[in-house]
Amino acid sequence: GPATPPARRRVDAPQPQATSPIPCGRPEITTPPLFSSPGPARPLSKPLPGAVTLAPDGSGSVYIRTASKRTRCAISYEQVTCEADFANSPLANGFPANQVPTCPDGVGLWQRDSIFFGDIAVTDIAYQAYQAVGWTIDAGQTGTRFTNDRTGRGMFVSVQQVELF
Repeated sequence: GPATPPARRRVDAPQPQATSPIPCGRPEITTPPLFSSPGPARPLSKPLPGAVTLAPDGSGSVYIRTASKRTRCAISYEQVTCEADFANSPLANGFPANQVPTCPDGVGLWQRDSIFFGDIAVTDIAYQAYQAVGWTIDAGQTGTRFTNDRTGRGMFVSVQQVELF
């Protein structure tokens, strides 16, 4: 039968700094992205087989923690933002960036911040496929791939590397 969604758990997090999500799809972005996706992307024609659907919370977002417990991500229809102690991140505000958001068009921007403030329920995910608020999540042992179902763009995230497509 269909896979059962994983249990939600609460994760303690540091107090927030000023949070400013990247303005996806808005021409008034003044800070150039540190990287953007090359070439055209192919939209997904169908969901990954056996994908488990993760239901959003009251704010319309899904919060996950990867099986390695080293990466946490907030997923909304507008963007995916992942937070980790990345191995090779650039400096942001004088400190190593710990967060990378991506928009449905595959554009991302390194940041230093925390998206996990307060008492946010996170879903621990396993190494398998998931669907959440317009994104396909393919969680593997080498990292997690987030693909926007409409544009076919997104990002691959692991502590060792972040790649936008």
